[in-house]
Amino acid sequence: RLTPTVRAAITEIAALHGITADLDDPGFDVAQLLGKLGPAASLVENTVRNSSNPTMLDAGYKVNVIPGHATAFIDGRMVPGGDDEFHATLDRLTGPSVSWEFHHREQALTAPVDSPTYAKLRAAVERFDPDAHTVPYCMSGGTDAKQFSR
Repeated sequence: RLTPTVRAAITEIAALHGITADLDDPGFDVAQLLGKLGPAASLVENTVRNSSNPTMLDAGYKVNVIPGHATAFIDGRMVPGGDDEFHATLDRLTGPSVSWEFHHREQALTAPVDSPTYAKLRAAVERFDPDAHTVPYCMSGGTDAKQFSR
């Protein structure tokens, strides 16, 4: 799942590396392209798919007692528009005998890369540094932008 921002970022970063990236080609493989981008891949690799990582586990009270239940906390990062896919994947991975719920949830945000604001930002950077390359960016972590968007 590549959002418009991530698509633009990948296309521009690839071009800066002399690579043509046809993201609409049915055979396009994002992992293969990321492998060609070297250190620049770290700018987008966490934004091309949803991710989840277990970060806290709680079960049992004694070494020699099998726990009756266990609780796990998962840090889930969803790309903008990826909520349904994230839910379906988590349901499939945990199976029907595991229930889960959100402890904290924020909607993933995105801003259009073809907006007047982005165009002005790009123009300002290029005015001060004509050799600079302004590339759209999708942050995989949280920011204050969610508060300002309300």
